[in-house]
Amino acid sequence: MLAAKERPDETITVCPAREITAPHAPDLALGIPRHWWPDPLVNVHAARIEEETLAWFRELGFGERSIWIVRTFAPADYAGMPFPLAAPRELLLLAKYLSLWLLWDDVDVEGRERTFPFCGPAVLEPSASGVTTLFGATWSALLRELATTMSPAWMATLCEAMDTWSTAALKEARTSKQRRAGLAHISYEEALRSRIDTIGMAATGYLLEYARGIELPPDFHAHETALALKTLSGKIVGFGNDIWSLGKDWASGYVNVILALREEQGLTMLEAVRRIIRDHDEAIAEFDRLARALPSFGAAWDTHIATWVQDLRHASLGFTLWESRAPRYAAFKMLVNGTPIDPSFIVPTSLAPRAAAATASAYAPHA
Repeated sequence: MLAAKERPDETITVCPAREITAPHAPDLALGIPRHWWPDPLVNVHAARIEEETLAWFRELGFGERSIWIVRTFAPADYAGMPFPLAAPRELLLLAKYLSLWLLWDDVDVEGRERTFPFCGPAVLEPSASGVTTLFGATWSALLRELATTMSPAWMATLCEAMDTWSTAALKEARTSKQRRAGLAHISYEEALRSRIDTIGMAATGYLLEYARGIELPPDFHAHETALALKTLSGKIVGFGNDIWSLGKDWASGYVNVILALREEQGLTMLEAVRRIIRDHDEAIAEFDRLARALPSFGAAWDTHIATWVQDLRHASLGFTLWESRAPRYAAFKMLVNGTPIDPSFIVPTSLAPRAAAATASAYAPHA
């Protein structure tokens, strides 16, 4: 037992998943339409890429403790699920990138409240000024590797997205620290905005382009519908994160949308979880509605954009599936009155792939 807290109407416990024998609640299920599921579910190159990723960290000088932490991320799933169709070369870089990102967040951003100047001067230079830590040197090396394939303009956009993420993540870490000390209160809307900003899907949207070897035009990324799709993907992945990290965040006092909603509206824990599951499913439906409403960006781009939209679906589901099985969350499973908070996945018939209407855009869901 890692934590136990009570209130009159519910008993909440947190323990490792392996200790749970109680049946799951059948009504706790995320509805994922069939056209969101990729084939294959996990990239066929993922297992080999995981070992190469771990070897890369070791070669760069990371200690065995860091290597062990990265292994608990399950890089095969962490990159192989969100990027199920990436080629081996691209998948390896993505596995390095995502694993470094999460390790750096855990150790430097949350642990030491230290960030990296993604938009700093000459950050892509081998001897970049201000890059004085192992994490900084590794980020610089990885960004240089990306820059051999992608344009300077694309790199600047990615670095800007990472800089924005870094600022939001540092703010969330500090808010959580204040919250644990009883010095800060966070509303549901503030928690949701923080989760969308820190879950990383804004930057991931650009990594999808790297995986395909394409750079979409700036006017697409600036379009209000494209911006809304990226925000919704952040909601979808963020809701999943906070569902499966609920026990961990409850025990540590970290910012979590479910905990903020529960406190703000006086809900029981199960009521708050059900509300977030409902909001997750509504975000998926809204994503598909907006995808169908995307205008044409010209014959040269429409097919690439349609692929990007579908890849964003796959990435959103892939990260959610990873969250549902990640060891970092399995170690802190929450039970409410003996019921595990561990939703299943269903394909609701009401959200099954729709036949394409005559007026459907190029970005309608794939059947």
